[in-house]
Amino acid sequence: TGAVDTTVQAKLRESVSVKDFGAVGDGVTDDTAAIQAAVNHGITNSIEVHWPDGVYSCGALTVPSSGKLIWRSDSAEIKETGTDITLISPTGSVDIEGLKFTDYTVGFNFNSISANAQIRFHNISVENCGTIDVGGGRVDFNGFVTCGTSANTIISFRLTDSYFNGDDFGIAYRGPFKSFVVEGSDFNGFRRMAIMVGDN
Repeated sequence: TGAVDTTVQAKLRESVSVKDFGAVGDGVTDDTAAIQAAVNHGITNSIEVHWPDGVYSCGALTVPSSGKLIWRSDSAEIKETGTDITLISPTGSVDIEGLKFTDYTVGFNFNSISANAQIRFHNISVENCGTIDVGGGRVDFNGFVTCGTSANTIISFRLTDSYFNGDDFGIAYRGPFKSFVVEGSDFNGFRRMAIMVGDN
């Protein structure tokens, strides 16, 4: 009762998979170009991007516009390929669930985030992210979630049921915000700060 008739084609267009664009997910093949194409399509069409189970070797990604980034998975892993890579720099809202991220220098850089952005991470795992060595030293404020003071205000950030295991920083958000919630999450193995939040 109350259901609306639709076509199979229309139903299939409600979301896309990274594998629709050629991603392999075998942990060996460089899936960067295929994943970037999926990200572009999802943002442009305001639809969810699904990550089937697998290990996706992926380099730097960028968001093409200020649209909403929606990623869903049960247990897929995104593993860095190359060195000193920022995974993605969104400008609009972000909603990610069920993914594991491994070995990224910076996972999500919010320096260009829009003033009305809402950020949600749910049931994610982050391992060995935010570590870089420069001449035997370390570079400040490189974590899985980072932001400098140039960012606009984040309206809402929520991190839920997540596991961070790394070095340097886990979350280093140095911009203004109205609501910042971290709940049900574990932070382990950090050399300095697991979480640093605040304007300046």
